[in-house]
Amino acid sequence: MKKLMIMMAVFWQVLNCSAYCHSGNRTASGVWPQVKDRICGGQYNNKLDRWIENEDKCLQFGRRNLLCKIEIPS
Repeated sequence: MKKLMIMMAVFWQVLNCSAYCHSGNRTASGVWPQVKDRICGGQYNNKLDRWIENEDKCLQFGRRNLLCKIEIPS
């Protein structure tokens, strides 16, 4: 029986995080909100858009700098 070995690069980075829900508007990075967390691409390499279902909770979360664990499969 063969074993599958998965290699990952793991590091920590402070990201500027904001919360989004179904508002009818695009996120700051220009994409439509989706039910998943994602790191914005393009000209942004230090931002994370976080999905939160409830608009009131999005407003409470606001925008904050958080230490995030980044895992990249190699």
